[in-house]
Amino acid sequence: MEENGPYHVQNDLSLTINNYSWTEQANVIWVDQPSQTGYSYDDKYVIDGVYNEDEVADDLYEFIQTFLQANPKYSKLNFYVTGESKKIFDMNKQLGPNDIYINLKGLAIGDGLVGNFFFFFFF
Repeated sequence: MEENGPYHVQNDLSLTINNYSWTEQANVIWVDQPSQTGYSYDDKYVIDGVYNEDEVADDLYEFIQTFLQANPKYSKLNFYVTGESKKIFDMNKQLGPNDIYINLKGLAIGDGLVGNFFFFFFF
């Protein structure tokens, strides 16, 4: 919230507006993945768990599809992602009957085998 969100938290826990928030120029969603990490929780995975990148990608793709189906006004917007973008790229080529095309325009890879760097790719 402090770096990218719409507010700054003050010492007394009050909030002030962040005039330089990413939300001033974009619609932003942060997703902790896999489930049960960060601030996320999921009763389903308390027992089953998510144990590899393929499962993480499947869950995130399902989340994006469900979100866009529930909020179709966002489905035509450009989509930029850090994280599981290959699944989106692949699934856009083989959409199911109820799937929404995700307008993937760019991706960022953070901490990818070369250190703490971010690489941005735009299509």
